[in-house]
Amino acid sequence: MSEAYVEQAHTVFTEFFSNCDDRTRRMFTEVTQDLYNHCFILREGHLKSNPRYAFIEKHEEPLAAYLAIGGWRLYLDRELGVARLHHPEGTGRFHFNKEETSLLLVLRLIYHEQKQTASEIPDIIVSVGTIRERMHSLLPDAAIKPFLSRKTMGSRLRRLEQFRIISFEKSSFQIDDDTPIILQPVLEHMVNSQTIEETQAKLKSLYSGTNNGADNNGQEISTQAEEEVNTA
Repeated sequence: MSEAYVEQAHTVFTEFFSNCDDRTRRMFTEVTQDLYNHCFILREGHLKSNPRYAFIEKHEEPLAAYLAIGGWRLYLDRELGVARLHHPEGTGRFHFNKEETSLLLVLRLIYHEQKQTASEIPDIIVSVGTIRERMHSLLPDAAIKPFLSRKTMGSRLRRLEQFRIISFEKSSFQIDDDTPIILQPVLEHMVNSQTIEETQAKLKSLYSGTNNGADNNGQEISTQAEEEVNTA
């Protein structure tokens, strides 16, 4: 990022911030902290619009300028309703372990299949039991074994929830086979597969030692505080 670009970004941000009211400044701070902590902000939660996403749409230029000063880039996918924070140099990467990566790929596969059959539905919702069944059909026996534990499955799902890859339809302290999970459009950013076959190939390579360009232990993702999701 050139010095001239950073200087221009600083000017855009300063002019905006010096002329806005206290409420806008507070929201600006909340939005940037949210992006740093979670990497993604979604347009909608479960049947609800998100005021932070609306703020990004309205003030995309000064937000992008502020983030650019620190070397970050803001991407706004209006079609999917996803705002994403990214650092081109990989600052603050978080590394998904192999179990989390396999779960991520299985969820991407389910998401892709559901989108093909019912593209107009507002939310793609599956039960934990359905996820387990798909994992049984797609993963080697040794790979599925950890997910038979309720505690392990719950901790892996909570990790994905941290990055807004999934969300829980209802607040629940206990996760069992009947627990409904909402698959978020963030999955399309996390796993850049155009077809079901591509996702299946990524899943197969995870356990075959042919994971192209990455080690065979998992997938990197990035956000600010040791995390930023990287799907390239």
